[in-house]
Amino acid sequence: MFRIRLLPTLLLAAAGTGCVGTTTPQVRDGTVGGFDEVTVTLATWFPEADTRLTANGVKTKLDTDLTDAFDVGEVSLNGRVEMWEGDWGYIIDATYLDMSGDSSVSSGRLSSHVRDDTIDFLVAQRYPLTEASDEAPATTAMISGGLRYRSQDTRVSPFAGPGSSESHDWIEPVIGAGLHLPTSDSFSFTVRGDMSGFDLGAGSHRTWNAFAGGAVNLDVSNTITFGWRVYDVDFSRGSGAGEHAMNGTFSGPMLGWNFAFVAGSSMLSDQL
Repeated sequence: MFRIRLLPTLLLAAAGTGCVGTTTPQVRDGTVGGFDEVTVTLATWFPEADTRLTANGVKTKLDTDLTDAFDVGEVSLNGRVEMWEGDWGYIIDATYLDMSGDSSVSSGRLSSHVRDDTIDFLVAQRYPLTEASDEAPATTAMISGGLRYRSQDTRVSPFAGPGSSESHDWIEPVIGAGLHLPTSDSFSFTVRGDMSGFDLGAGSHRTWNAFAGGAVNLDVSNTITFGWRVYDVDFSRGSGAGEHAMNGTFSGPMLGWNFAFVAGSSMLSDQL
């Protein structure tokens, strides 16, 4: 069963159309629309889950493996838009995660479902670590920070009888860092991670992402990206019969496509 939530999908479609689907005016310094580099990435994520869930005090565990993801089609979606002016940039990153499973408890079997959508709005800066050469572009580091919007829905249901469900939306701070290591003009490695929540306001106790993978350049604008992503969540609200919580890890392979536009030059699109 393949489900797509409208908010992240519409956001990414609008951003992609605005960046690469329309003609953008050139300004006097040769940039396009005020930015000299724009990349749009769409990726599919196949996660397995090892997560404890609580909805209205009813506790269960969502435990799936990669076979479940590939068999039932419960893949997740990720989209990323980066807009750079020199070494300063703006990033919109959205993930749609929607998974189901069932488990055995003392009272019988429970069916569980979790949907956790995130949209990041980030400001970022890049730092060159090496000089570009004829063989490969420069190695760069990146730091970023901003806000993460999260929408989380958890449902726990016995196979016979009424179930429990909880839905929450909130905004929490996020910080991140990354490293891009090109080995040639046609291939590069990327490592990236972030952390959010920090028990501030209504946010999670701690949420972190980590990604490691590579990119193969098909031409000056198109790149195939691949790698492995880990998403770890520690979130809880309330107690007793009113408790709502998610604590665990989602991890699995990602495969994506990246389109890049750079005014006046070509580039290797490396972001996933």
